[in-house]
Amino acid sequence: MTLQTGSLTKKLMTGGNVTEKEIPWGKLHEIAKDLDGELKKLYIKDSSGREYKRIVIEYEEDKKCNQ
Repeated sequence: MTLQTGSLTKKLMTGGNVTEKEIPWGKLHEIAKDLDGELKKLYIKDSSGREYKRIVIEYEEDKKCNQ
């Protein structure tokens, strides 16, 4: 399903079994860069067979700021 407003078209999530989500990758990359960190996209399958995705930003705290 799509929503069209003027010249903008946006995909909408519908139903209980949503398979496609719109992820703001540009914003996530900006945040990772601001934190001097690394953006990672993980695909996980646990021991019960459940499959899911995880988005992680790994960064180190500046020790000078915490004291």
